[in-house]
Amino acid sequence: MSYIKIIIGKDLSGMDQTFRSSIDAMFRMNPMFSLSHHAWCPQTDIYETGEEVVITCELAGVGLEDIHVETDRRTLRVYGIRREMHRRSDSSYLLAEIPSGYFERLFPLPCPIDVDAVKANYTDGFLQINLQKLSPNHTRNFKVRNL
Repeated sequence: MSYIKIIIGKDLSGMDQTFRSSIDAMFRMNPMFSLSHHAWCPQTDIYETGEEVVITCELAGVGLEDIHVETDRRTLRVYGIRREMHRRSDSSYLLAEIPSGYFERLFPLPCPIDVDAVKANYTDGFLQINLQKLSPNHTRNFKVRNL
């Protein structure tokens, strides 16, 4: 049985833009190396039910070991790499539309989710992530103390 590694974080909401800005700033002298020009974004569907948010990403040709999922209660990040397909050395492209290399998607979630109940499955080139919503009555009580 294979597993998808899920990393629980504190706040990923600004990570995508911060990361891209940092990389772009490092290589500003040569825009050819800008990450934003080389990353591709997998096609994605998102829907919700009363109990969960479901995210499905099309990742055909990506190895399970190259898929990474991170989440906090309000943001989901899917990233990884699609390795270039092998082709014969005596050939040349007539058409090249299938992207390879680094990919990343960052999804703000419409409601808080239970990070302990996240499930991810990868079948037939599709990554499906099921995120259980926190119930509206999921609150914490705090005792107020006099200091």
